[in-house]
Amino acid sequence: INEFAEAEICSYRGLEKEPHNYELYLNLAQIGYMTGAVGKLEKYAPLAIEYSKGTPDEEYVRNIIGELKS
Repeated sequence: INEFAEAEICSYRGLEKEPHNYELYLNLAQIGYMTGAVGKLEKYAPLAIEYSKGTPDEEYVRNIIGELKS
């Protein structure tokens, strides 16, 4: 299995334990971007933004998602 698939599996496993972890959703959005799976980017980007609200990383997450979508 390739590194993207492995990272995706780890993110899904992490979400089973922490379903509101914005870092894992950000990882999945980035994997979607890097693998050309636009549907995954569109699915997970809003969740990363939503769950990062009120955290010190909120602006960072918004910036990364903005770059991925541009």
